[in-house]
Amino acid sequence: MAYNPNKREKASFFNENTDVLREKGLVRFVNNEEYFTPHIYLKIVNGHTLGQLIPIINYGNRILVYTADFIPSLANIAIPYIASYDTQPLVSMEEKEIFLEEAVKNNYILFFEHDYYNECCTVKKDEKGRFKEDAVFKLSDLTVNS
Repeated sequence: MAYNPNKREKASFFNENTDVLREKGLVRFVNNEEYFTPHIYLKIVNGHTLGQLIPIINYGNRILVYTADFIPSLANIAIPYIASYDTQPLVSMEEKEIFLEEAVKNNYILFFEHDYYNECCTVKKDEKGRFKEDAVFKLSDLTVNS
């Protein structure tokens, strides 16, 4: 996608940022979900942008997920609250619901790329079955307590 973006995403991908990496053989394409290292699993989602990679990181006895633009902030946890720039909003909602079920079940720590006030949280379901933040904390709290 980064080498051949659609019209909507073209402003986000610049060849001058990626050509040198590709020319030096420093780019490896990922076509399927896989373990990048023994501790980092790469999940693929397609609602925000086709083929977006979400790293799921085993960190000590915890699982940290860098949610990137998939769930950019704590305010985006609710299923209908997706980014306005998602290329496939309905796919985003479906993927997010499946992922958040997994996050609750496995006590994932979500690490938000775009949230100035809330770096990380765990997720729970409320009495109506809606996904909500549970514990909210800083990423540095993990390194101090691990």
